[in-house]
Amino acid sequence: MNDSTQDIFLGISKTHLAYIEKIRSNTPRSNRKKYDHALVVIVTSACAVESFVNILLSLPILKLQSVKKRKYYSSVTRKYLKSSIRDKLSDLTKYTSISRNLRKDLKELFEVRNKIVHASPAYNEVRFIPDEIWEQGGTIDPESMPTKPELNLLPISLEYVDVAQRSYRTAKSFISSVNINEYFDKIA
Repeated sequence: MNDSTQDIFLGISKTHLAYIEKIRSNTPRSNRKKYDHALVVIVTSACAVESFVNILLSLPILKLQSVKKRKYYSSVTRKYLKSSIRDKLSDLTKYTSISRNLRKDLKELFEVRNKIVHASPAYNEVRFIPDEIWEQGGTIDPESMPTKPELNLLPISLEYVDVAQRSYRTAKSFISSVNINEYFDKIA
């Protein structure tokens, strides 16, 4: 079986959504697992969309009669496909019937994906209980607790679980909504 790249990414997203659904408890450890799986769903859903867009934008090469032209446009297309997904989607939507709501959802998907992939660490001072007090079971006034520096890339938030579900639905909806024949008719 030879699945397309976008199908592989959607399969990974679907699998990780199922993992999230199987986690029933709300302990810090289980919430961390949900969060981790949610990040995978968001990123792989975005990968599915971008992979599909790249394929669509490359397909016209196959319609060219001349080998020389196919080679030339293949080279040009490879360079073009390295441009931003925003630019590629903008170009693609000129030739497809993608609803305004779906375009908005795609924009949100890639904003969240970029926030994850290009996360910048945020500095924070966190209070902690010293080992000797922890081991003795003693108490400490929160204001007198020592602090230590910490860098966080992304806040662990279960909001990402909802975003993951929307991301997967957006990717599936986009991929299934593009009519390749309509696309070819408009670019011909």
